Amino acid sequence: MNLIILTQVLLGVLTAHYGVEGGGFYGINITGILPYSITRTWHIQLAIFWIATAWLATGLYIAPSLSGKDPKFQKTGGVNILFGALLIVVAGSLIGQWFGVMQRLDLVNNFWFGHQGYEYVDLGRFWQALLFVGLLLWLALMIRPILPIIKKNIRKRIAYSLPYFMCCHRTVIWCGINVGTYNQSCNSRILALVGGTPLGGRIL
Repeated sequence: MNLIILTQVLLGVLTAHYGVEGGGFYGINITGILPYSITRTWHIQLAIFWIATAWLATGLYIAPSLSGKDPKFQKTGGVNILFGALLIVVAGSLIGQWFGVMQRLDLVNNFWFGHQGYEYVDLGRFWQALLFVGLLLWLALMIRPILPIIKKNIRKRIAYSLPYFMCCHRTVIWCGINVGTYNQSCNSRILALVGGTPLGGRIL
């Protein structure tokens, strides 16, 4: 994750420098390889990715700490797979965005594997769907250690609030996937449902 943060910061420096010297970086013309659209997109996407990674890791730490132990096969069968999936989504989406901005993809493939063009949701729809599947896996890994607490009715408030919060977040992510190629409106009913709850109101 440190590498992601460092890369994100360096891309931010390069993006800011383009505002002063639009044609290059201290006299070196690199716009043919890393144009402004790419550096800005990667800068924002990597920020989202490292924040999300820290959030996932925190959740995977907190959930077992409530029950006192990890469920069987939690690490080998779940956490390692989730980490591998995260690497695939990060690398695949960044590469796809580069090919999309450099016009190496047609419009259809660009939407699915390249650059959707939506602010903060620049990754292709295929990578966005994989990200959603990974978040569902994370949800399952979070719920498994909490189930014994719910069954024993101990720490009831936090045991119920964690799955509720995670499900609300997945609903908001699903909202973004429902946006079509030419439709920039989100499902307002889902957002209203999540945001209208006491916890959801704090999220949104």
